[in-house]
Amino acid sequence: MKKKTFKTIDDYVSVIGADIIENSNNPYEVIRFIANSDTCVIYEGKKGLKGNNDLANKIIDGFYNNELIKLDKEKREPLKRKFYNKIIERDGNLCFYTNKELSLENASIEHLIPLSKGGKNNLDNLVLCLKEENLKMGDTSLVEKIKYKISNLVD
Repeated sequence: MKKKTFKTIDDYVSVIGADIIENSNNPYEVIRFIANSDTCVIYEGKKGLKGNNDLANKIIDGFYNNELIKLDKEKREPLKRKFYNKIIERDGNLCFYTNKELSLENASIEHLIPLSKGGKNNLDNLVLCLKEENLKMGDTSLVEKIKYKISNLVD
């Protein structure tokens, strides 16, 4: 039986069962995903692919060697399901950046300190915002996010 080869790391990550999540605005970021409850990011640099943690680097090795990495079967609970109601109770139902009313469909959970900069998936680091605002912020620093919020309040 012929070993399966993968054209892209994205294909490989999908096949091993990781949950691909939205990339930041970092031009060097190739893919961001959840595997074994860890947020993994793979970057493209001068020396090729490099991961943000041991698991990401193990997955890169598996990709290059055409060896499927086995991930834990248990998948993490989606952030929205886990934290949405708790954030609404704490902050209300308005976008953190624009103060516009949110619905379940247009709301997104924003990490104040991005995962790529050491932020955590805990309630203290999460707010609700419009999906388009979350995309706009990407992995912007906390200071820049606060400046953006203040500029929206002044307008």
